[in-house]
Amino acid sequence: MLAGHGLRSHVIGWPGAVEAAEIPGLFVTAGFGAESLAELVPLAQRINSRYDDRLGGLAKAMACSLHNAATYALAEQPWEFAAVHYDALAYCSVHFAESLTPRMAHVSLADQEIYGDLLPAVYRFHDMLLGTLLDLAGAETAVLLVAPFGYASGSDRPHKNSTRFSDHSSWVTRTGLLCLRAPSVLGEESAALHRFWRVFT
Repeated sequence: MLAGHGLRSHVIGWPGAVEAAEIPGLFVTAGFGAESLAELVPLAQRINSRYDDRLGGLAKAMACSLHNAATYALAEQPWEFAAVHYDALAYCSVHFAESLTPRMAHVSLADQEIYGDLLPAVYRFHDMLLGTLLDLAGAETAVLLVAPFGYASGSDRPHKNSTRFSDHSSWVTRTGLLCLRAPSVLGEESAALHRFWRVFT
């Protein structure tokens, strides 16, 4: 819609965008993977990839090259709107929340040692990515940070022997996130944002 009105837009890793579209700006799909995950999973060398393919999926989800594309687009190319999506938090929450402390009964000690600190590390990693994007966007740019849902943790996680354990929707919570940073948010703008959140969720 924005491109149709002539606004130069950058779209980086947006969900459902399998093929890049022709727009006045940059359109980058999520076909990238991370080269190194040593900072997130220091014990990665212990993993037998023949039986455990989660690390490969994590590498695909982290998509560090998408962040490189986003920073290049914001820093080097003219733009009026940018949409950037990182899938790693959702992927890691689905596949590694069971390894968080407290340890669930079915999780081995080895898995706990390897993956137990992964989710907090991934969140810290994304905090750094967000900080970079905010710096590049500048203080005068309105920034909307959205996560439509969260994931169960602690005692809220489905038990391994329950039918809910393998149901992805059982891990999803209704607690999402909506943050706005802008030079000023007036009453009407705040109300519009609230309406957007109700429609979005």
